Amino acid sequence: MRNCFLSVAFIATLFTGTAAVAGPTSSSQEVILINPFEVKPGREQECLAMWEASRDFLSSKKGYISTKLHKALKPNAKFTYINVAVWVSAEDFAAAVSDPKMRQSSLSDACTGSPALFEVIRN
Repeated sequence: MRNCFLSVAFIATLFTGTAAVAGPTSSSQEVILINPFEVKPGREQECLAMWEASRDFLSSKKGYISTKLHKALKPNAKFTYINVAVWVSAEDFAAAVSDPKMRQSSLSDACTGSPALFEVIRN
């Protein structure tokens, strides 16, 4: 099953070092992956199936804490889905998505993600 949790473009940026996985984060603070998805018309179910497969794969990796997929209430929203995942560290996330099995399963054109890692700076 293919995977839409991370877009092919994002996987490529991870390996070229331009993704937002580097930078200052507290070693005791979790990082949050926020990934909004633009879904091609009629491909929602394919994207969901790929997200589920990706979630299942990544949830077994070191540093994974949780993930939730959100769906826009507005029918014509630019982003149909937004994934929010929590990881122990940026390093754990980068290691998980660099697994060759993740790369092989990330080939999809059903949806395009715009992922970035964030840290909480205010409560």
